[in-house]
Amino acid sequence: MINAASVGLGWWSDELAKSIQGKSKKIKIVSCYSKNKKKRINFSKKYKTDYHDSYKAILKDSKINAVILTTPHSLHAKHAIQALQHGKHVFVEKPMATKYLDAKKMYLTAKKLKKFCLLAITEDTRVFMIL
Repeated sequence: MINAASVGLGWWSDELAKSIQGKSKKIKIVSCYSKNKKKRINFSKKYKTDYHDSYKAILKDSKINAVILTTPHSLHAKHAIQALQHGKHVFVEKPMATKYLDAKKMYLTAKKLKKFCLLAITEDTRVFMIL
């Protein structure tokens, strides 16, 4: 079972959580983080997860082995690379990064550390994962 943390907590993180929690035998969301404390608390109650008070705390939590990033596009590369460097797998919403070199660095970091960095591309109701 993959224990994931949802990071960002906008409307799309809610959509992903609805499709994961209680429905998957392979992944569950065990914690969450947003800068907005009210969002953390509400998401935590709705999906019966813990929450963390910082992204650093998510990264340091050994019970979490993956992060689901629904943060602003400009933060995807930074957050993904930090997670990979802390031994976490990464699921990131499109776009992977806002610059080609950032996306390449994400890929190379994942490859070097033997972690998955998955990009979600939603087309109709199908989700494809790359990398």
